[in-house]
Amino acid sequence: MLWSSAVLASVVSLTVAIAILVKQPRRPLYTRFALLGAALFFWHTGSLFSETGQPMAHIQVGASLLIPPSILLFFSELLRDHSARVRRWTRSAFLLSGTLFLLILFPDLRELLVMRIPISVYVISSGVLVLRLLWEHEREASSETERRRLRYLLVA
Repeated sequence: MLWSSAVLASVVSLTVAIAILVKQPRRPLYTRFALLGAALFFWHTGSLFSETGQPMAHIQVGASLLIPPSILLFFSELLRDHSARVRRWTRSAFLLSGTLFLLILFPDLRELLVMRIPISVYVISSGVLVLRLLWEHEREASSETERRRLRYLLVA
């Protein structure tokens, strides 16, 4: 049952990412959304492999490291927040993802729960960071319409 949802999520993520990349004119928001869609595709594909017990199940762990930088890139562009703080967060996400990816290349480390827990906390923390960014922008919105739009995005 779980593998069918992983297949569906993989197909939808990849289809949306490709459709966004084909869209003209290509804006930075579109390419960053496509990057997020591709990261989710790889994660769902890794989930499929881990459900079937394939030897390539570690793909999910590696793919999860694509999510924090891509989610920060997408939401910073969506909110048009190019502040030094957000750029620093994004650079840190790329650096931490790269470092953790290098560590999971070692077979002994990638299977350890000791590696999976920090990676999970890292991915969840990046989502919380984006929620905080949305909340800050919602509080500082100049119009009620903008505040409502951001509130809906925050709740969703």
